[in-house]
Amino acid sequence: SRHPNKTVARVANDNSTSNLNSHVKKCEPTATAESRRMEGFAAGSSYRRERMRWMVVQWVAKKNRPLAIIEDEELEDIFRMLYASVHIPCRQTISIDLKNLYDMTRNHIKIILGDYVGVIHIGTDGWTARNLLPFLAIIASRVVDGQIESFLLDFVR
Repeated sequence: SRHPNKTVARVANDNSTSNLNSHVKKCEPTATAESRRMEGFAAGSSYRRERMRWMVVQWVAKKNRPLAIIEDEELEDIFRMLYASVHIPCRQTISIDLKNLYDMTRNHIKIILGDYVGVIHIGTDGWTARNLLPFLAIIASRVVDGQIESFLLDFVR
């Protein structure tokens, strides 16, 4: 690597940066462990608190994850490893957001199912949460392009 030991003299009122720019272009940076850590830090993070919350809600809804998964210690450790200052929403917040998402999409689901030409299967799914609260869900399923699509119509506790 090249690090010239050269002093450039200039007058005190010279605010030009051309010598500095020229010097930077001539020098190749030394790859050190510290510089690699700095590059990783400087790359930044796309983390935003609201986006994290929305992505967790989508993940739980699309993949049918239990609400308690968000309070899993190992998952929290993974989130904190990726971004130390992450704000992890609690399951009550995710539950409220899921209800709001359901309310926002209910009319859209009515239109989708209303326009469907074919058989729609209405089924139920029951389960008991860890805190022994029983739940019953009403689900509508249809086949589109050989794949089953299911929609949560309602659930009661």
